Amino acid sequence: MLYLNYKSGMMILPVTGVFTDTAQVQGRERCDMKEKKGIRRPAVIAELAVLAAVAAFLIADIYLLPSQVTQPAMVSISAAGVSGNPDGSDELTLEGKLADSSKGVGDIRYTEENGRISVSIYQTAVSYLHENSFSEIYDAAGQIDSVYVCGRPVWDDGTDISERTGDIFCTRHDNVGDMPANEKTAQAVGIADEFGAYTSELKTDAEPYSWTIRLSGTDISGDNEKEMQQKMQNDACVLIAQIGNLDTVNFEYTSGTGGKCTYSVTEESADKYVGESVKALGKTPSGLQKLMEACGSKL
Repeated sequence: MLYLNYKSGMMILPVTGVFTDTAQVQGRERCDMKEKKGIRRPAVIAELAVLAAVAAFLIADIYLLPSQVTQPAMVSISAAGVSGNPDGSDELTLEGKLADSSKGVGDIRYTEENGRISVSIYQTAVSYLHENSFSEIYDAAGQIDSVYVCGRPVWDDGTDISERTGDIFCTRHDNVGDMPANEKTAQAVGIADEFGAYTSELKTDAEPYSWTIRLSGTDISGDNEKEMQQKMQNDACVLIAQIGNLDTVNFEYTSGTGGKCTYSVTEESADKYVGESVKALGKTPSGLQKLMEACGSKL
């Protein structure tokens, strides 16, 4: 305790206090701040390194690591042609684009097996390095019989294959008893698009095997009945061609007068309508293309 004399009459007032060197305190504070900065700096560097790694991964994932296109509908082919080389091999010319305009072509790979060229396309984010469209020339090791892009046929035996025909061919299966597979074929053919809602019934306990399609989503009256029956004929021919053991397709509908009607197409009547075996045509993409054109289906 220190005493200071204050002249205030005869009183002496005691004063308590601690005197500190200001320069010493400031020096200690600066030292503490340096120590804190020294501890913080490695942490900041580590955080920045993590952020840089994440950014590099994202950039690589978007631009440098393209993913394979697995759905044929994600690619549109505008031209596919095959020409011969002097050495007896063939050259493939392929042009197209990705359906998603925000995607660019990251890579195109080719495999050859028994005259079939399978083209795999890989997509990434569109950029000046990866354009949305592509134009390719590929020299095959031998002769080219067919070309498939992302699993869908686009060229076969000298014939260009339309997207719709290619999609239908991809649903080809052997057993009409496989209803999920039947529905995929019906969807590719466009049964619901043409006739609206329907239900299905199969007869597979004994030959001939049949598929009955009961229409309930469209009005079939005298004015349009013949037109609708023509569509039934065309679609049934394609269904019989693409489902190995399907013998008959029955369309059941209600007429304009309220009566129940059935329009049936058998394999025999389909062959007569087309002029040749629909089963044989359905075995190859080029044969199915010929069948589609003979039936007047939308291509």
